[in-house]
Amino acid sequence: MKTAHQILAIARTEFRFGFRRVGPVAVMVLIGLSVSAGIIIVNASMDSIMREYPRAYERLRHDPVFLKQLASQGLTFENAVPSPSKMIEITLDGGLADGWMPFPLLAFILLPMVAAPTLPADYQFGVAELMRSTPISGSVYLAGKVLGVIANALLTAVAGLLLYSAVTLVMYRIFPLTKTVLELTMLDGLPVVVGISTLGVLIGTPLRRRNGAILVGLVSGVLSLVVWMLPSKEIGYIFDLAAYSVFQRNYLGLGEGFPPIASSAIITMYVSAFIVLTLVAVLARLWLKWMENF
Repeated sequence: MKTAHQILAIARTEFRFGFRRVGPVAVMVLIGLSVSAGIIIVNASMDSIMREYPRAYERLRHDPVFLKQLASQGLTFENAVPSPSKMIEITLDGGLADGWMPFPLLAFILLPMVAAPTLPADYQFGVAELMRSTPISGSVYLAGKVLGVIANALLTAVAGLLLYSAVTLVMYRIFPLTKTVLELTMLDGLPVVVGISTLGVLIGTPLRRRNGAILVGLVSGVLSLVVWMLPSKEIGYIFDLAAYSVFQRNYLGLGEGFPPIASSAIITMYVSAFIVLTLVAVLARLWLKWMENF
């Protein structure tokens, strides 16, 4: 219990310090707003079509020639033609697919850059020496720092989701958190933000200067992005496997001609990422113990 309280205390301090540094908050808001703006712009370009669709739907619904053509193919109107609400959902999913494309690029490049200086900043400001004079261990210190940065990233990431939700609600008067949005957030957005933020903090452990940590964070982020996107090379590097599988299941305009992404492939991807992060965490802890006597 004491250890948990120590970790939370360090995390709370890092969380508040992250807001004072502005950089981590600004980067997460930039990522969230960029993705949300892309989705909103795509949806706005389809606005006139979406407004006209209900009238076209009603005309087709009472068109005997069209109904006869459907019947000759063994189809009913309800099965063949999406309802106006369903069409809005399909169109929003299409906008979501287009707007989500820059997310991995922004997250993998920018997040490690602002997370890597977390520990070097403590050395520059004399906080590291102060922490060594306390009874906490290096493991507690490292865990608290990682948790604080993750909390900071997740909280500020909500800005983009709120913007998207508010605009969607105002424009189309439908509940914005659709099945696709929730799946994408839980299966891709959340793991990527948590994982790459953790990597950024850990990769900066042996460094002492923030400027050098930013450069190391940039390089590690680019390398991580390349490795992360490798499994999706057959689908053109548009999304990682998790995001692609979500759109393939929920968006009618994506995934034709490609076999469904197996759940085992996504699980393997995340298990591999977890193993890598665990290894980096062990190395960071050993560095603090052997090189810093902490």
